[in-house]
Amino acid sequence: MPCGIVLAKRSNVSRISVEIDYISARDQTISGSRNGHTPMMLWAAIKSRPLAEWRRKVRHCLDMAQYAIDRFQAAGIQAWRCQNSITVVFPSPSEPVCNKHGLARSGGAAHLITTPHHHDSQRLDRLIDDIIQDLGAVTAPAGAAMSAA
Repeated sequence: MPCGIVLAKRSNVSRISVEIDYISARDQTISGSRNGHTPMMLWAAIKSRPLAEWRRKVRHCLDMAQYAIDRFQAAGIQAWRCQNSITVVFPSPSEPVCNKHGLARSGGAAHLITTPHHHDSQRLDRLIDDIIQDLGAVTAPAGAAMSAA
């Protein structure tokens, strides 16, 4: 079940809050979203693990994102991410490579998102190797830029 949450200061929530006459209540959701079940399931999942474990997972994702950038850049491919982001943006490879790896692309760019279920860099290395080969960049050996333990 796809869902997401937005954390905001109460003062900012009140800025988007509007009175909805047919339910006799204020709507404090983004664009009137109604499903409260999936965010509650997400909250339960968050609370099911200790904070230290979540920190470890986040650190791993951030490290893997930087690993991808380092590999791309070592091969002469301009890749980037915003600070503290696990989304890596790079020039879009060919359609067959995008389809093979399920890459989203827009306006000549594609992106990948590092996630905690990737315990090592093997899958990421296969993706990066395919993109480097497809874009004709100078190949750098897997793992040369950073250890992805």
